[in-house]
Amino acid sequence: MAGVEDWFMLFAGIVMILAFVSTLAFGRMTVARIEKKIKQDGHSRPCPWDGPGARLIWYAYAIAIPVGRLNRADNPLINVAMVRKYASNADRIRAIAMVVSCYGTIVATILFWVLGIDSS
Repeated sequence: MAGVEDWFMLFAGIVMILAFVSTLAFGRMTVARIEKKIKQDGHSRPCPWDGPGARLIWYAYAIAIPVGRLNRADNPLINVAMVRKYASNADRIRAIAMVVSCYGTIVATILFWVLGIDSS
């Protein structure tokens, strides 16, 4: 019979796979399309610097989170208004999925550490 650790491992594995898939889908289907349309309209890229993949996170925050304390309109790293202007409803869904699944992975990792769960 499966114990609590087994169920937690299954949950964490699913969340991590969802985070991987949603990040890939968001990068290829949303960020690439938005940057292509922005370039076609004669604008420069709204996020000029891409630290090791950080551009995807900035785009996801700009699209998924309402403008406010957590998503400032005057963010120096990304032009939030421009990104939101080019985002579609499908982009918003992909951004929300990426943000939620990535935070789920972080929570699962912290719980692994706090609860002392291992794979043995």
